[in-house]
Amino acid sequence: MDFGLCMVTTRDVDDVMYGFTEAEKHGFTFVGLWDSPYNFMEIYPYFGIAAMKTKTVQMGPFVTNPLTRHPSVTAAAMATIDNLSEGRAVLGLGRGDSAVKMLGWHPASWKDYEQSIHDIRNWMRGNPVETEGAPGPVTLSWADREVPIAISLFGPRGARLAGRLGDIATTECAELGAVQWMNEHVQASAKKAGRDPVEFEVSIGAYVSDDMAKARDRCRWEPEILTNLVWHLLVTYGPEKLPPTLIKGFEWLLEREDWWGDHDWTLHGQHSEKHKQIITDEMVDRFCVLGSPQNCIDKLRELEKIGVGRFVVYLVGLESQEEIKEQIELWGKKIIPHFK
Repeated sequence: MDFGLCMVTTRDVDDVMYGFTEAEKHGFTFVGLWDSPYNFMEIYPYFGIAAMKTKTVQMGPFVTNPLTRHPSVTAAAMATIDNLSEGRAVLGLGRGDSAVKMLGWHPASWKDYEQSIHDIRNWMRGNPVETEGAPGPVTLSWADREVPIAISLFGPRGARLAGRLGDIATTECAELGAVQWMNEHVQASAKKAGRDPVEFEVSIGAYVSDDMAKARDRCRWEPEILTNLVWHLLVTYGPEKLPPTLIKGFEWLLEREDWWGDHDWTLHGQHSEKHKQIITDEMVDRFCVLGSPQNCIDKLRELEKIGVGRFVVYLVGLESQEEIKEQIELWGKKIIPHFK
């Protein structure tokens, strides 16, 4: 299993770069930054600096979308980071979550989302792309190679798209029943498209500590921000077509006509007492990877058994550089070596 690290940007660039360099030192292969500009600072300048300060770790937005950034802009940014890092860029791409919903927008349509994947790949290769409204095909004349695309998913349709087009399929969920269900959709779609199996990745709030109360407190925001995704699945498919373990504890969402509009996006990835009102300890344990090093190893082994080959640790909402340092070291010394 490969391990990645995901962080948010702060005003202190040294703090963020510390996360990149420490991750590289402790065996992580990938570092992502949340592209949520209303909650956190702009990510691409940080990637430019990180490309200069690291040697082996891959990097990229985790995840961006085709609405707040035009696909041509994303293609140019990623091709630039790939050049600066000498081939270490990875693009995490979704339909749009907090970045679009803070504006009151809906995620990109599936048609536009799929088209954006094709267009971004072609732009990164230096190929001409027909763009609505442009007087002719548009080309990034200096670009000459594409970067891997990790397609974000949280349901059957996204899983099928990731199976057909993704280099990596990634989901923000470590709930075992849901992960197995989504991965089965990914691999069935890849097989139908005549492709090799697609690498499946789990990215989620995680915290290593023998103090379970503390670990749960640090991760409780994670299942809370997933409420909007679970709500959409319930509305789209109905509870009878979803894994029971995925919707357990979220049944109250069936009573909501609009959870995207009611959800408080200003608390995205933040600690809040509101989370304690709707997210139980049992839900945190199911959806996250947390607790003692052995607890984390055991959960990761279960994820491995159902086809997870990459795991991304979300160190989001932590209070100090010391806490981030401690967590990176714990993962690097106590957990990652068990999977090499």
